Amino acid sequence: MGVTHFSGLDAVDELDIGGVQVTASAAELNDLADGVPALGYQVVRARHTVAAITAGTAVALAGVAGKQFVVRDIWMRAVGGNLSGPTTVEVVIETTGTVMLSHVTADMTSGVWRGCGTGDGTNVITGITAGGIVTADKDLLLTDSGGSGAATATHIDTIVVGFWTTV
Repeated sequence: MGVTHFSGLDAVDELDIGGVQVTASAAELNDLADGVPALGYQVVRARHTVAAITAGTAVALAGVAGKQFVVRDIWMRAVGGNLSGPTTVEVVIETTGTVMLSHVTADMTSGVWRGCGTGDGTNVITGITAGGIVTADKDLLLTDSGGSGAATATHIDTIVVGFWTTV
């Protein structure tokens, strides 16, 4: 996956990469030979049914044998309605349960992306602030906790940004 051209972005003057603000003009962004992946970052987007989230089988990022993934940012949004039911929805490391990002259900408004920032609702980013390392061979899962199973929304989309390292 690569971003090879930014067209019509004349007003863009800053870009966050891995939590670091980069200031650039649209022309400079266009000059990035292969976009963000050229800098070693991978962007993974997935759509999860609420049934898979409640069942604990919604994979936001599949693990790779012998490689760790270092998370730099995660975004999520409800689709098909505002989320209801659980107390929180979170992206966690398989088996360890380490929370990379969680949001209270009230944050999950249909079509509104919610990330790790201070202006992105009530979130917890314990795993990311501790280095963001996903154990080798482990998936990042989208789960819900507290209250009842996820409802009203039909899906939740996730975007995970980071890079792979060899163990």
